[in-house]
Amino acid sequence: MFQAIRRSFRGGERGQLLMLVAGLLPVLLGMTGLAIDLGSVAAHRREAQNAADAAALAGAGVLLNGGTPTAARTAALSWAQKNGYASAATTVNIPPLSGAHIGDSNYVEVSVAKTSPTAFIKILGINSTSVGSRAVAGFKTTPKNYALIVLNKTTCSAYNQTSSSTLTINGGGLIVNSSCNPSAVQGGGSTITSTAIDYYSAGGWQLSPNATDSIPPSAVGAQIPDPLATLARPIPCTSTSVYTPAGCTVLQSPDSGGTQAIPKQQLIAVNDNSLGTLRPGVYWGGLKITGNGGNASVVFQPGTYIFAGGGVTQGGFTYSGSANLSGSGVTFFNTDDQLASSSANWPCGGYSLTGNGVLNFTAPTSGTWKNMLFWQGDSCTETFKYAGGNWTTAGVIYLPKAQLTVTGGGNLGAIQIIVDTFSYSGSAPVTVNYTDYVQATPPRLALIE
Repeated sequence: MFQAIRRSFRGGERGQLLMLVAGLLPVLLGMTGLAIDLGSVAAHRREAQNAADAAALAGAGVLLNGGTPTAARTAALSWAQKNGYASAATTVNIPPLSGAHIGDSNYVEVSVAKTSPTAFIKILGINSTSVGSRAVAGFKTTPKNYALIVLNKTTCSAYNQTSSSTLTINGGGLIVNSSCNPSAVQGGGSTITSTAIDYYSAGGWQLSPNATDSIPPSAVGAQIPDPLATLARPIPCTSTSVYTPAGCTVLQSPDSGGTQAIPKQQLIAVNDNSLGTLRPGVYWGGLKITGNGGNASVVFQPGTYIFAGGGVTQGGFTYSGSANLSGSGVTFFNTDDQLASSSANWPCGGYSLTGNGVLNFTAPTSGTWKNMLFWQGDSCTETFKYAGGNWTTAGVIYLPKAQLTVTGGGNLGAIQIIVDTFSYSGSAPVTVNYTDYVQATPPRLALIE
């Protein structure tokens, strides 16, 4: 009898267990389905975030390299599409409309969204889920101590240092912008001592046999913009009747040899018999200083000196011989003269500072052209020949469209060099003492949000 009772009890347990399992099965299946669908949503969210990140970086990369917002938007949409998000599912804002960089045109905001069907939780009435992500990318600028900036973006050997030469930059570094490979060339046995030796990654740094550097040249991901591109250029005053037309900034120098009523092209030659003091202003046709006698010297009074036109044969500023030159608070600016009566005098002359006397020039420490020492206009492509030697200079050498050719040796002074291309030849060591006159800030691409 007891056995029959036990069999009956066990049978009841089995029945109750089956009923319990049957009741819980939909719940278990629902939880399993929910976990699977939630996992799928999480995977779709990661895909969406990766797509938004890639698209934002692509758009910001276009902006970084000088592209238009339209081109950046096209690049962002293209990358979103490559990752499975059609244009209709992608929103690109340049500049961003939300977040920490609202209104900043250096940043790209991308949002993507996609609706995906569910697999198991349809039994709960949830037939689809919408997954979206947002990303913001742009470029930051970090100041670096560049004493030498080579601006040209496409020329091979934009930086060219010949064999057995030694360049020392105290307290600063250098950067070469060109995308051509090699963008920089060091001849055999040459040496660079510097805190940074950077070049644009699309280019390349060529080290000839036995060439050495204090640190390895380093590739950077973006070209550095011209830090002085927006600086107002001096404008020489020109008129046949009134000498102060609207827009001109510098009057003709009383020492230029012409009349202020009708400026004319006349190269001013200063030699042993006429050395003395020069006053600032416009020199139509350029200035040439020679002198090989004893303690001959020329003193430049403070101010802006413009050398306008004259052509390549006689314009610009030429210094040779052994005369001693000095000037405090001076800016030398070389430009063309499109109003000259002869077309031969329209082009810029060049700088040729190859004298072996003592040269002592310092730039202004205040005013519109603060820190600007030797400077050429954007139309001037003539090479600046710079011999160096027993010189003391302080300020910026700025040649946005021309080459600086250094042929001598010695300490060039407390200068910052910003030029289109750079060439250094000869075996005499050259030293530059970096001074932070112009803040150079190479951009760096980054995902911000």
